[in-house]
Amino acid sequence: MADILNKVSAAAEEFKDDWSVTLVFDEQLAELETAISIRRFVSGVKLPNVSHYPLMGVSHVSPGVQLADIGAYVIGRRAADPRFEKWLRMVRNLEWTGKVDGRNRPGIQRWDYSTDGKVTVRQKWE
Repeated sequence: MADILNKVSAAAEEFKDDWSVTLVFDEQLAELETAISIRRFVSGVKLPNVSHYPLMGVSHVSPGVQLADIGAYVIGRRAADPRFEKWLRMVRNLEWTGKVDGRNRPGIQRWDYSTDGKVTVRQKWE
């Protein structure tokens, strides 16, 4: 998650040096203990342009969360249905890419789960 926060911070800085970002998480993470853990983590990363107080949004009433849900659905569906390739191209056109810690970084990160329970970052979209 620190990697995601670094990307969000870098993207905001690219748009405008004095922009501050407030994260909005889906309501599924609004359970008390999870919300407290997220807030502590975000605060602990100590990025100057990322608010230490993330918000929780309800998908069916928050347009930004809905957009994230749609993008995640398209990415996931493309893995099972090649007909979603054209939709995946549209999502990729919206993806932010930029430099974080001197390296070119994509804005969308995909993860794979192996049969032994390990989680790894997928290096390519396909």
